[in-house]
Amino acid sequence: MGNETSWDDEEPWNDKDFKENTSKYLTQDYYDFKASMKFVNEYFDENIFKQVDEWETCIKVENKGSLIFKEQQNRSPSWGCRHVIKHLQIKDRKKLIEDKDIIIFDDSIITGKTMSGILDILKPLKPRRIRVFCLLSIENAANKLKSETEYPNVDFNLGEPCSKWEDFWHKYFKLINPYMEYICLPIQKAHPLLIIKFRDTPNETQIYNFFSNFGDLASEKPEYLKDMDDRFKYRLVFNPGVIDQIDIFNIMKDLQHVSMEDLKVKTRIYLRKDRKTLILQPMILESLETGSLKVLNNQDVKTLKPYISLIDSVAKRHLIDFWLRAVENSHLMADSTKITKISILY
Repeated sequence: MGNETSWDDEEPWNDKDFKENTSKYLTQDYYDFKASMKFVNEYFDENIFKQVDEWETCIKVENKGSLIFKEQQNRSPSWGCRHVIKHLQIKDRKKLIEDKDIIIFDDSIITGKTMSGILDILKPLKPRRIRVFCLLSIENAANKLKSETEYPNVDFNLGEPCSKWEDFWHKYFKLINPYMEYICLPIQKAHPLLIIKFRDTPNETQIYNFFSNFGDLASEKPEYLKDMDDRFKYRLVFNPGVIDQIDIFNIMKDLQHVSMEDLKVKTRIYLRKDRKTLILQPMILESLETGSLKVLNNQDVKTLKPYISLIDSVAKRHLIDFWLRAVENSHLMADSTKITKISILY
């Protein structure tokens, strides 16, 4: 391929990159799902579970790595006595790091910058030994990370090394992405979460009927997971009449800051019956930069970035409040599916 990306390019990694780079591949099917489950499970069985008695603390890297690790914890009863923390909690959990054998897990290593930053934070805490694990890695980035790591007691198991960008994107799409769909939990970090825990197993029909009152509700569950009846993923696009009930949007409309015709307000809904958990993730003002927010005083969108970000954040908080009131006043609070805990993560 004549225009192949150089490994020396520090190419960023985000959800937009993933969608753009994987859109060329065929739709995932049941065989991809089975291969993905086999790939992830075997990696943990052969590399992490086998050594579970040799480490005391695990650091899981947000966000995809953390979700994969949490799902794998349910497969092994031997995790009970191990400390597992997120990489953003390191500075607050120093006692779990100092003079301990630890492992670090992430789904993939692209440039090595995230892992290098974690190792820099760990160095003054002087863990006894560090082992780094990931499912896929870019070969040059992995080699660079190994060669530049100054901390002496670090071992690397960086999964399948990919020598070409094309190879990496293809393997990620086929071997990891179906597993992420199986997990059926929010991946994106830019949106708040409303997490509802039930005492008993929630009824998906009851929950579907409740949310269908607010707009167009469509399943986002892949076809290859259709036979799994313990997890559901929906996309809810609000009806205009519902948007009018949320004060912040009326204020924005009165100020003529938003074109209500272009505005899209939606919520992703994740139901894990096996965990007795329902998660709502508002995604608001998605089209601000493409036309919903009117440009003021002839300023371009780049100039308005901080303003757009502020409106986005405030609107999401109002939508979380809207869902809290809706849930409290609904049949979801009935004894048959009694709610035991509600949490909000911003």
